[in-house]
Amino acid sequence: DKLESLVKSADIVVSCAGSPKLIKSEWIQEGTDVINCGTTFDYHSNTLCSDFDRDLASVANKYSPVPGGVGPLSVAFLLKNVVNAAQERVDNDANELTRKIQLE
Repeated sequence: DKLESLVKSADIVVSCAGSPKLIKSEWIQEGTDVINCGTTFDYHSNTLCSDFDRDLASVANKYSPVPGGVGPLSVAFLLKNVVNAAQERVDNDANELTRKIQLE
């Protein structure tokens, strides 16, 4: 399996497939860093599930947990982008107003 061989040879694994238990923990070599963005809600167990089949603490050097891993970063960057877009809009409106005043 190509996915298995890629994961086994990686020093860093970033997963955002959204497919519960797609990646087997035994594929992770000791000392690998794992960024797990793949989160799926499992209606049978009423929980959030990871792309990995079990807890990574025993195999990964560092890892982002699911839930609670990259989610706060996603929210922070989303808010940053909203603020930047709002500032750009204000700047554009101010420039338009200045042009109108100069034309009068």
